[in-house]
Amino acid sequence: MKQGKALKIEQCATIDDASYINKNSARISKLTMDKKQIVIAWWNCSFNYLPQEEHCIVQEIISHLINSGCDIIGLCEIGSKKKEEIKTILSIFEKDFQINVFSEKASKRSEFDICLLVRKTRFFINECRALTHTIYNRTIRCGIRYVLKGIPEDIYLFLLHWPSRMHDEGGLKKGQAAVKLNKEIEDVINTKNEAHIIVMGDFNDEPY
Repeated sequence: MKQGKALKIEQCATIDDASYINKNSARISKLTMDKKQIVIAWWNCSFNYLPQEEHCIVQEIISHLINSGCDIIGLCEIGSKKKEEIKTILSIFEKDFQINVFSEKASKRSEFDICLLVRKTRFFINECRALTHTIYNRTIRCGIRYVLKGIPEDIYLFLLHWPSRMHDEGGLKKGQAAVKLNKEIEDVINTKNEAHIIVMGDFNDEPY
């Protein structure tokens, strides 16, 4: 199999807000791509369970991520009933960031709960599509594949929110999702030998 071009992780940090529901953490990584630094962040913001009066916390933490220099920010746990609310909250960042609240459903009973923010001066979301796999008449959400057009190089970005092993069939679903993701990455590498590929998300594999 051909090898993709490595993105070196230079530094990692964690941002915590002790008052935030579930005490989730936003994780930041600084990468080097062709001698240029890219700052990325992932945050399971648990927006599905956040009361209206605490929406300002989401704005505050995202503002902190942006002020920390983040170029790419991925969020998850934003269900269909909350997507209009998150759009309103994120609208204050639209001047500098392209925002994609993914709205496509995986199936009638399953939906993606992922959002992406991309700094306009660095990248442009050129493509996004859902990755799914059907087994035993059930649809598994494997992730979302984005193509970010950049200067000078593009990035193939995969955002994931996989099921927990605590739930019924969680391990099986996660295994199938991993197989699908691996095939998608191999297809990218086989098509573009030195592709820049980033995979990030909530793999739901710790501490379970």
